[in-house]
Amino acid sequence: MFSDFTGVILAGGQSSRMGYDKLLCALRSGGRNLIQTTTDIMSRLFSEVVIIGPGDRTDRFAGCTFTRSLPDKMANAGPMGGLDTALSSITTPYAFIVSADMPFLSESFIRYELRAFLEHQPVPKAFIPVTRRPDQDHRDQVPKHGFRATERRAPLLSPPPPGMAIEPLHAVYAASLAETVHACLEAQQRQLVQAIGALPPGQVVWWPWQPAPPGVFDGAPADDVFFNVNTPEDLRAAATRLGPS
Repeated sequence: MFSDFTGVILAGGQSSRMGYDKLLCALRSGGRNLIQTTTDIMSRLFSEVVIIGPGDRTDRFAGCTFTRSLPDKMANAGPMGGLDTALSSITTPYAFIVSADMPFLSESFIRYELRAFLEHQPVPKAFIPVTRRPDQDHRDQVPKHGFRATERRAPLLSPPPPGMAIEPLHAVYAASLAETVHACLEAQQRQLVQAIGALPPGQVVWWPWQPAPPGVFDGAPADDVFFNVNTPEDLRAAATRLGPS
């Protein structure tokens, strides 16, 4: 296990585009749902696993493997609010943050990412994957798909150029960022990528993970490692990609 990290699962959101609680959805009939499979993976990597979400909806976590759940310190603050709660609550030097709606979350890929973080010198305060998009459509949000690059690039110490999509909800953040993140929220800056990107040069590493060794995806399509579910169409697409049981 990675003892210097707390595994943090962000389980907020209203599932408004889904029409029902997406975290309770399973890709296969009778299978474990999204939040359960996410905690299964995280608990194999970290001795401390924390779920952050609305305090009045903890019944959703039945059957999950985790250490504790925490309500958002600031309601309706999105992922930035979840990060604020996480960094102010953990007792380890780092948090590995994931969203709870990623059906192709890969234990092996997380190990690959954490090893890349630990090998980086100097140690950054944020280590965020970036994905090359063939359409050159750069958006500061978690994209639906990842795309293979033709060559590996060195870690970027400045904001990624156009054509790189940022994956901030599959990333490492130092607990020492807690005050910075909270100050951003107090100033009504709720865009996670912009807040982290404003840190001094060298404190943020944008990690171009492609290409990755084929074995790190645990059988899932490599292009879908960051896929997240927001709509019924997304859920059907994920089930199709997963294939029959």
